[in-house]
Amino acid sequence: MLEEVNSHRNIVDYIFLLRIMKFSKSGLIKLFQIPTMEISRLKSLNKEFLTKILLTKKKSNLEYFNKISKLYDFNPNEEEYFKLEKLVKYCIQKNIIIVTPFDKNIPKLLQILQPGKRDLVFIKGQIIDKDLKSYSICGSRTPTKEAIAKTRQIAELLAKYKFTLINGFAKGIDIEAFIGANAQNGRYIGVLASGVENVYPNENKQYVHSVIKNGALISQNLLWNRINKFALQMRNRFSAQLSLGSIFIEGNYRSGTICF
Repeated sequence: MLEEVNSHRNIVDYIFLLRIMKFSKSGLIKLFQIPTMEISRLKSLNKEFLTKILLTKKKSNLEYFNKISKLYDFNPNEEEYFKLEKLVKYCIQKNIIIVTPFDKNIPKLLQILQPGKRDLVFIKGQIIDKDLKSYSICGSRTPTKEAIAKTRQIAELLAKYKFTLINGFAKGIDIEAFIGANAQNGRYIGVLASGVENVYPNENKQYVHSVIKNGALISQNLLWNRINKFALQMRNRFSAQLSLGSIFIEGNYRSGTICF
């Protein structure tokens, strides 16, 4: 298993530089187009070049210049890096797919996104070509009985026509739509604001097995991350980008749906 992790060293390095050290996403994508690119190889690159490609104007301060210098004396034994090694090893063991922008063989559903929009995606389950025929239902977390009935009816109908449902796996309309689609054995992709191993809300964990059996849970956050306001907004935009169209049921102007 350690050999497998070593073969994924560039993924560990990419995640570390992107999410821990917070270097420029576009710069890292350019660097890691080289399949063998690792932090150790950065030492052979000109420091001025690295500074230009890895720093954005917003982050061109002394702190970030010092981070560039640290790359030349990088210690792979530091705690944050070790945690990412364990995370990648865990993904290998649990068949959780990690998609990065420089991967070539990725699900067609994710190919519709620009590389910068799929900088890091964790997939628990399976995404298939037919999932391109997709839509989203989302809305209130406290729906009325009428809204629940309509949501399930719409989801059941579209499942019969082989549409894949994509939404945020949230409380309320989102999960009611899943229940409707699942009643017709419809495919479903839940886009999480938390990590795929830290499902939120807690009451939806009962549906995880059914989701993975006929679809997938996906997230742009690390496996055990909790939700926050930014993650919820990112989740909403991501699910909207993946679907051909969205149906909103009982949402209001203060709802998270405004992020679409």
